[in-house]
Amino acid sequence: MKFWQLVSVLRGSNILEQLVLEDPRWEEYYHLLEDFNRHVDAQNRDVLDRPVDSELCRVALQAWPRRFWINENGHLVQYRPEQDKDVEPQSLISAYDTYERYGGDVLEDVLEYGSVKVSPSALT
Repeated sequence: MKFWQLVSVLRGSNILEQLVLEDPRWEEYYHLLEDFNRHVDAQNRDVLDRPVDSELCRVALQAWPRRFWINENGHLVQYRPEQDKDVEPQSLISAYDTYERYGGDVLEDVLEYGSVKVSPSALT
């Protein structure tokens, strides 16, 4: 996953900041987060498109409580308990499993646009 994608996916959460503060392995990401807005303003693609350490990505997404599900039209959508009362708990997909199955682009797009058509073959 690209750095900007992980920041975008976790927006509104302090999970990423907490992780990079607590673990010296990810100190470099702390400094990148400090200057994130400057990198965005400058469109510094070397930083923004930089691949995130896979372990940091895993830990952050596993700590993030958001869940997703695939609706009857084959669209991946974010689970909203107050609206999706009929969704069976066993059909929910964690953020990390969503990322593993569909990738960072799809995870970011479903949060940005509300839903993304996904391939049934990716469910296995």
